[in-house]
Amino acid sequence: MKPQQAPPFLTMKRLLTRLYGEPLYRVPVDPGFTCPNRGPDGLGGCAFCAEDGGRAPHIPPGTVEEQVAAGIAFAKSRYGARRFMAYVQAFTGTYAPAADRRELYGRVLSAAKFDAISVGTRPDCLGAGELGDLAALRDQTDVWVELGVQTVHDETLARIRRGHQWAISRQAILDLDRTGIRAAVHVIIGLPGESQARWSETADALAALPIAAVKIHNLHIIRGSALAGEYERAPFPLPDEAVHAEAVADFIRRMPPAVAIARINTDTPPDRLVAPRWRMSKAEFREHVIRLMNERGWTQGDLLPLQPGAAAAPAPGGRPRVLLHTCCGPCAAHCAAELMRDSDVTLFFSNSNIHPRAEYERRLEQARKLAGILRVPLVEDPYDHESWLRAVAGLESQPEKGARCAACFEFSLGRTAGYASANGFSAFTTTLSVSPHKHSPTLFSVGGAHAGFVAVDFKKRDGFRRSMELAARYGLYRQDYCGCEFSR
Repeated sequence: MKPQQAPPFLTMKRLLTRLYGEPLYRVPVDPGFTCPNRGPDGLGGCAFCAEDGGRAPHIPPGTVEEQVAAGIAFAKSRYGARRFMAYVQAFTGTYAPAADRRELYGRVLSAAKFDAISVGTRPDCLGAGELGDLAALRDQTDVWVELGVQTVHDETLARIRRGHQWAISRQAILDLDRTGIRAAVHVIIGLPGESQARWSETADALAALPIAAVKIHNLHIIRGSALAGEYERAPFPLPDEAVHAEAVADFIRRMPPAVAIARINTDTPPDRLVAPRWRMSKAEFREHVIRLMNERGWTQGDLLPLQPGAAAAPAPGGRPRVLLHTCCGPCAAHCAAELMRDSDVTLFFSNSNIHPRAEYERRLEQARKLAGILRVPLVEDPYDHESWLRAVAGLESQPEKGARCAACFEFSLGRTAGYASANGFSAFTTTLSVSPHKHSPTLFSVGGAHAGFVAVDFKKRDGFRRSMELAARYGLYRQDYCGCEFSR
């Protein structure tokens, strides 16, 4: 069996650990609501939706309190879970009279100690009243919404009887962000009439919006759904493992590094699944995607444009001004050369982690030397090792690529972001990604939390080897340790 590889993307587990100190395990609850697409008899609904509205199969019958108790017991037994997120899951978790919604949410949060609650709903069921009720829950716990977007293409939304257009989804995401509620959006790859170009357009549209996570589903034809009847009468193509893996990788590469990839395929009980029938298990498919991306040198966000979102302060002639956080001269030699092809680059030497001070001065001198060779500006951030020590306090014994490195990234990239914002740069990035000793997904996750950060994986195309070649050509000193006293 091949060893597991590190995901080249931000996992939901890692995001939750960053937000709450450790993972939260979801406890699904069926609120007993329905959705606006179904009649009083429960019939109708979106073409892909099953008769039970996507109810998790392990939710037991019984009261809300009984469901919560069973869900917590299951998570503790199977995963060793210690902390939990309630998940109002089946059908539409906001589609009910206000009094019923409030009673349901109150009962859920009273049934156990939850660090957060996530409510699954539709974009067209988030009016002012529903948003107000969700905002009120923030006095008790953290609030997320899982939002069924599915696609950004209106003709597909009509084809699958979704009942709303993309503009409604977009507005819902913006409204949630203004309310201070994190949005985890659901999309489906393989919907009738769509292909890779359409899936990429969905990814690009979502990447421009304030989302916290995305769940990528492959289309499942489920018994009892309207699509099942269509498929049995006239089968249409569905992505197999290979096609879906390529589509997922492309989607992830278009997502900002701060967006968690919460799911990459659908999970339907075999006895309810009409098609497709895959050979890989859910876990095997996940490992396949991770291996595919790692072998090709792909990472989350590497297909984002250099200037995501609104452009700011281009240099004379229209070229973007990019601030390059510079860890040392050798690494910056290659990274700066790459960026200078279409950007005006300024080096930003911010490395309060380096110890002792004499080593810091030696590396700073090499950065000055490189700036002279390349004829680019160099900004020297004040050395403040004591503040850096406070930022990593308690993490001194953590291994390389661990929590101490993440805290160090935050310290340096936070200062870089502040300087970039205050001085009108179009974007900023870092040389740290050229090193094989740095975990790029963590680096990009930390950087992506700051406006203007661009995830550039400088290791690509033999970037590290190229940096060594340039360092030798320019006669630059190459250190033999990262910099801090804990890395020696």
